[in-house]
Amino acid sequence: MSATWRIRLSRALPFIAFFVIALWITLPAGLTTPIGPYHLGLFDSSLRVRQILGGSDGGSLLTAAENLKANGRITPEFAWVYSYWPPGMVVIDRIFLQGEKWFGLPIVLMMVILNSALWALLLGAWFTLVRTISSLGPAVVFGAGALLYSGISGWGMGSGIFYSDSFGVIGLGFALLFLVMAARADSARRRWRWAALAGAGLAFAAHFRASFELVADATLLLSGIVIVVALVARWRGGLPRFTSWATVSVLPLVIVGVVAQVLMLPWRIFAGLSIHPGDFRWSAVSDLASSARWLPESVMRERNNLFGLTGHSNWACLSDPEQCQTIFDLEQTADVPYGGANGGYFTGAQFDQMTLHSVLTHPLNYLLERIDALGLGFASDTGGAIHSFAMAESIAIAALFVAIVVIFIRTRAFANPAYLFFFASVATQAATLLLLHMEPRYFLGIELSIVLMGGYALATVYRNRVARSAETAAQR
Repeated sequence: MSATWRIRLSRALPFIAFFVIALWITLPAGLTTPIGPYHLGLFDSSLRVRQILGGSDGGSLLTAAENLKANGRITPEFAWVYSYWPPGMVVIDRIFLQGEKWFGLPIVLMMVILNSALWALLLGAWFTLVRTISSLGPAVVFGAGALLYSGISGWGMGSGIFYSDSFGVIGLGFALLFLVMAARADSARRRWRWAALAGAGLAFAAHFRASFELVADATLLLSGIVIVVALVARWRGGLPRFTSWATVSVLPLVIVGVVAQVLMLPWRIFAGLSIHPGDFRWSAVSDLASSARWLPESVMRERNNLFGLTGHSNWACLSDPEQCQTIFDLEQTADVPYGGANGGYFTGAQFDQMTLHSVLTHPLNYLLERIDALGLGFASDTGGAIHSFAMAESIAIAALFVAIVVIFIRTRAFANPAYLFFFASVATQAATLLLLHMEPRYFLGIELSIVLMGGYALATVYRNRVARSAETAAQR
């Protein structure tokens, strides 16, 4: 074997290894492994999968894809799916349905292979980065730690295989990776190219999870404000250090935000013209939260909204039970209680106004309730259970986040756009969970970001220590 082929094989080996491991985690009992809590069979047909998934998120997305395949267009009765979810997972399901028709390939098998390949691509790329920065040992530790994380080994490669969460966070993971590469670039042109790729990764993520569209919005807004201030300062001939810092560290984030928004524009326009005419929001899922905040527990149980109860989607009722009872009594006089604009007593805007007024009136109640909800979600594993390993994992992730903050400050990495994007992304996702209902899987983006950036930060510390040790030995 030539030296060139040995180099190529060594570069490809981590990706191959992660793909094999991903398949093994997904199929520990081989081809007969029941996949996920729904016990999907590896060779089940799309009809069987849809029946098993039922009304879950994964089932709704697959049903919408089957409708799209049957009609060749988005029919009115399924417009709600595209209104509340971005189209990414429907597109994946639609492609697999066509593969099932043309080639007879089982849809579960195709999803397992694609899912494993994407996780292998992400983890292999980060493994290579950590190894390049430090050495093989830290890279192996990083890879093992990432695979132990329940968001990957539990949800990403099992329970959530027909959900959109995994594809979304994989896009976010690549956005972080490309920003790390931008920080390491040796020329401005390469820095901008890596930043543009990071924007593409973020747009990819947003096409699967609406929360990442908010990350894109926050990235563009915050970085744009900083750049405007820097331009004004430069025009007035002041703050040269601030202007230089903004150009190096924040301008790449402007590129990330602009590229992401441009790539999201086609679907935004289509949805604003065809799905919910005149409404060009990326997702209308927030409309569901307005009345849900004020649903009493009895109503939620009647509607079999158990996941909402667990996730505290009715957090306004929990924090202000007296106002909740008043709203409930008034809603009972409406044609469609809690129907919002579709026959309810209060509209969505009025529910939001009452929520804001209640928060301002009882701030401590709301703060304690939302912290409790977030703590419950963070302490669970990504699939939703609280147990010894989940608690240990949560403590480890929290410690890793603290380590990232300490390393960021001690290494003075303020000019590194990857760190700035990481903190903005985590803050935006956490703020979203504070406003909407909580599900443990919604922490996947936050926790995976911590795992990936933690690997990068610790590898940087390891490299610096090795460099200092070598310098000290040379001086002796």
